[in-house]
Amino acid sequence: MITDYKKGYFYLTFTIVLISGMYLLTKLSIGHVNIDSFMLVFFLSAFAVGAFSTTLFAKTDLTGELRSHFLLILIISTLTIIGSYFLFLSVGRIGAAATSLLAKLQTVFAIIIGVLFLKERFKNGSWIALAVVISGSIMVVYKGGTFDFVGISWMIIFAVSNASQAYVIRRFSVSLDMMAVNVWRAFFIGIFFAATVLIKSNFDIPTIKLFFIIAMSGVMGGYLARGFSYLAFKYLPISMVTTMMNVESLLTVTLAAVFLNEHLNSVNLFGGAFMISGVVLLIFLERQNKSPKQQNNITAAHPIKK
Repeated sequence: MITDYKKGYFYLTFTIVLISGMYLLTKLSIGHVNIDSFMLVFFLSAFAVGAFSTTLFAKTDLTGELRSHFLLILIISTLTIIGSYFLFLSVGRIGAAATSLLAKLQTVFAIIIGVLFLKERFKNGSWIALAVVISGSIMVVYKGGTFDFVGISWMIIFAVSNASQAYVIRRFSVSLDMMAVNVWRAFFIGIFFAATVLIKSNFDIPTIKLFFIIAMSGVMGGYLARGFSYLAFKYLPISMVTTMMNVESLLTVTLAAVFLNEHLNSVNLFGGAFMISGVVLLIFLERQNKSPKQQNNITAAHPIKK
């Protein structure tokens, strides 16, 4: 058991570091090419590395998984396209640190979707936590006497699409090989944006250095972070993983200040602390509302097939 927990913490640590790295590399590159070109390189790079590694090391039957779950993978890919598009726009507009903090809104919408579609309960304390998160998110986008409601609107779209994706995966992941789904999702998104730049004739050819930065961002955030997070869920309780993932924002804020010269003002930092506190409280209350049977079902919804 101790060994399993150590493995879980190992994978969780790598997930946190990889997501932070993805935010920083995205901020470095997103302003140099248009969003369609960025997403094309980002996701096709994730697919190339993912297809190679899962076939060679995990012996994953990618073709069989695609045949078995084509429609489901397509739905997940579509939701990812929507969420990722606005996530990257947000990184370019409000920065890596603020985007990382606002990404925690997905927890709020995941819980709301659970209440609406999974008949989960919503205690009075959850409303307080929800108000804390929303108040914090508004403070995060405070700059120079105004609030950037465009940036927060983009992140709300990201949060809703990501929470919807989580709902779909929660419903069907028992029958899925999530590593294969992760690879095919990157493939379909890459193909979508390949068609987009072809139709628009707007492909920005990146320099070799820029291509490498975008590709690394895609491999880190579009493939490796996803894969390590699935492995973390295998060895640790879902509540522990989702709670500790908030450390990623703290790391991103620190790294963005050191390497990107992004400095959040006191209102932003206070709002970020508000958000993280509210999210942790929401996760705690959600777990309190579930019976042991429900909790086991959710944990079982994140298997990693061998």
